[in-house]
Amino acid sequence: LSKSNQKSKTHITFQLNMSLFLPDNVAPIAPAANLENWNDQLNSESSLANSDFFKKPAGMENRNVEINYHQLVDEARSKPLDFVQTILDQTPKPKGRNAFTSIHVVGPHDGVQSEEAQRTIDAISKGAKGLRKEMHLHRLNKAGCKPNPTPMEEYNAIFEVASSLLLEKADRASILIFVGWENSQMDAYAAFIGMLPFRGVQVALLSRRESYGDMLHFKTPSGSFEIDALTSARMGKFS
Repeated sequence: LSKSNQKSKTHITFQLNMSLFLPDNVAPIAPAANLENWNDQLNSESSLANSDFFKKPAGMENRNVEINYHQLVDEARSKPLDFVQTILDQTPKPKGRNAFTSIHVVGPHDGVQSEEAQRTIDAISKGAKGLRKEMHLHRLNKAGCKPNPTPMEEYNAIFEVASSLLLEKADRASILIFVGWENSQMDAYAAFIGMLPFRGVQVALLSRRESYGDMLHFKTPSGSFEIDALTSARMGKFS
């Protein structure tokens, strides 16, 4: 994990594996076009342009950077077992595993009072029990769920949940299901929490966003924590 602060922004290189689940009112979209040159845009006259860091390693291939999404209607929650099984089936398994060892659900603080988020959490809880899957619920703290949290409040919200995952014995074969709520900007927490344990765990983001936006770009409300999947692949993986 590497961080560098520039103009109050934190740029993080990470490994993240995530599937995105969208409501049925978000229409399908064509895959992002391949970008011939997705590397850092550098001034050719810059003194850094010829440094080893910015040189393309031999044998490296440019590939599309993609994130898989699936439509999951709210009505599916009426059948909790199938609801959870769909999430497990559609989320990529960890390397060398054909099943997830445990389910870790991250939801908003109770003070958010999101009925939809709570219904989703209840459905996952019932479905996990029916599938005999170990499940743990982790709540974001109240300050981190405010409409305009400070950078420090965002930092604490991310790392408190990441620590809770470790204390509840999450491992590299666990799945993290992030239950989003009406403030879809908070979906960014899913990416940052998921990348921390063991250099990244599999994440299923259940978003309530009503439009795509840029699904390869996540930024917390303060703008201090930001992920751009088009450049993260330099030293990590985004799939």
